[in-house]
Amino acid sequence: MPIHNEIFESYRQQVKKIDKAMRLLVTHGYKIIDLENQLIHRDNIDCESKRCFTYNRTPKKITTDETEI
Repeated sequence: MPIHNEIFESYRQQVKKIDKAMRLLVTHGYKIIDLENQLIHRDNIDCESKRCFTYNRTPKKITTDETEI
């Protein structure tokens, strides 16, 4: 049973706008990294579960400019 009120409806509208914008970017060749560091591109935008893809990125190397004396 879905909840119907003004707050949830505005949230659903925002989610639809974000989804539409993401789909527009993906159709034009962009890749999106979501808040969970998952890569979204044209091959996985239509997956029902967001866990159906893997993104193995390498973290940045930490460099120190400190010199020991």
